[in-house]
Amino acid sequence: MPLFWLFPALILIEIAAFVMIGSEIGVGLTLLLVLGSTALGVWTLRRLGLQAAQAMQSGFAFAARGDVKTLSSRWATAH
Repeated sequence: MPLFWLFPALILIEIAAFVMIGSEIGVGLTLLLVLGSTALGVWTLRRLGLQAAQAMQSGFAFAARGDVKTLSSRWATAH
């Protein structure tokens, strides 16, 4: 049950941080920081999403060739 309160607490902490930062550096710079961090997050998610999609495609191609046993034996010997 303690995890139930974690998400709302994090939201309130984030809002408080925005208010404190905004009062120190101004509304314009605060909005610029929010937009910049949003753009960085979108870029990161797109990059990681494309990498994950490519990894899935190569895994599907590997399985379609019937090399699944080879993959598991490679995993067992490598680790």
